[in-house]
Amino acid sequence: MNSTCVVCRRPVSPGRRYRTCGRASCADAVRRQNGLNSRVSWHRRFAEKVTVRDGRCWEWVGSVGSDGYGQIGISGLNRRAHRMSYIIHNGAIPEGMFVCHTCDNRRCVNPDHLYAGTHGDNMKDRAARGRTRAPVGVRNGHAKLTPGKVRSLRKMVASGVPQHQIAAHFGVHQSSVSKVIHGVVWSHVR
Repeated sequence: MNSTCVVCRRPVSPGRRYRTCGRASCADAVRRQNGLNSRVSWHRRFAEKVTVRDGRCWEWVGSVGSDGYGQIGISGLNRRAHRMSYIIHNGAIPEGMFVCHTCDNRRCVNPDHLYAGTHGDNMKDRAARGRTRAPVGVRNGHAKLTPGKVRSLRKMVASGVPQHQIAAHFGVHQSSVSKVIHGVVWSHVR
């Protein structure tokens, strides 16, 4: 079935999803006719996916990525919801800047809880909230040592046993023994 563009009456390619020929001017005319200015449309969709909780955080109730941040599809791409909130309320994000949260809630899109910061600002903020450390000690599923073994290891070092023998005894590499001795790992065990 051959159809024609609803705007310019040119032929529409077979299998085309839309009723226009594909020219930008025709697609824009249809959007205007239907009241679907793309900017207004995604602002409206954005607002529909926000719920205010406790009068503080604006929770994103739309799609969420595997990292826990809200996301919204705009122009065929998934965009971070908190970044889009910043753009809506504050304008463009400065070049090379991140949009950071003051509330430590990944789903929050409240513009009062968002600020533009450098990568360093974002990492310092993350560290201040205690979200940087990998699991330590026995909480690390790959740990071969336990607090009791670490204490025994330190006693063996103090009695003069060579590191390579200690490593063989505990089934770890010699560098692991050195890291324990120098407080790089297991420093929380006394």
